[in-house]
Amino acid sequence: MDTLSAALSTGGQLQAGAGLQFSTGQLLPYALQADLALTGIDSAPLLRVFAPNRPSPVEGKFDLSAQLDGQANTPAAFDASALTALDLSGKKGTLKVLSVNARSNAKTVGNVAAVAGLFGTIIGHESTIKTADKVRASALVAQQLAAIPFDDLQLTFSRDDQHNLAVKQLTLASPQIRLFGSGQITQTPGVPLLRQPLRIDLKLGAREPFVTHLRTLKLVGDETDAQGYSYLGEALTLDGTLEAIGSHQIQRLIERAITN
Repeated sequence: MDTLSAALSTGGQLQAGAGLQFSTGQLLPYALQADLALTGIDSAPLLRVFAPNRPSPVEGKFDLSAQLDGQANTPAAFDASALTALDLSGKKGTLKVLSVNARSNAKTVGNVAAVAGLFGTIIGHESTIKTADKVRASALVAQQLAAIPFDDLQLTFSRDDQHNLAVKQLTLASPQIRLFGSGQITQTPGVPLLRQPLRIDLKLGAREPFVTHLRTLKLVGDETDAQGYSYLGEALTLDGTLEAIGSHQIQRLIERAITN
């Protein structure tokens, strides 16, 4: 198939080219090679197809290119393991994968505030004031991380020698937050791609006014780079699966900042 063109009902265009070869006498006689390009796609309705009962982890308009290269015993046996490379880029959207459990965070905040109030009556009000500042800052940090508006988002995947889908690059740029990192989706035979184990470690940089709340929690220092960003000393880790991205480490990081 030299060229396939289509307009998507959710918005955007599809361009594809592919070839399927058959080799007699091979254990896996069918070989697939394909190139796909999607431009101007709206991510939210597309992602709802794969996870209809979960909120979209990213919203915006994106361009996507993918390469497929694999072998199988029948044409119907090709699955996501044939995906060898994927590049995603978007402008002016919202990232929603760094959310924390608001109920758990509120419980931690309430416990700390109660203890601080008790000690405040014994040793004075300074500790109570500092705790109140941390409580307020933690709420603002959680709110900002739960939905990060971005100007530019870039994501690159490729298969490694162990057939894992390596997250070679994830970068996000916005006026207040910068993210970059890498990781992988671990190849698990018989498990759909969306349910294979995921881990991505991200470095977060922030600048005013958001960085003020991180400094209140003592998560960043006073040093800045040439663009004015200050960086967390600890990486932010996303785990779980693409179907259910986890951010438990971020939850624990904020809770520790409140109690320290």
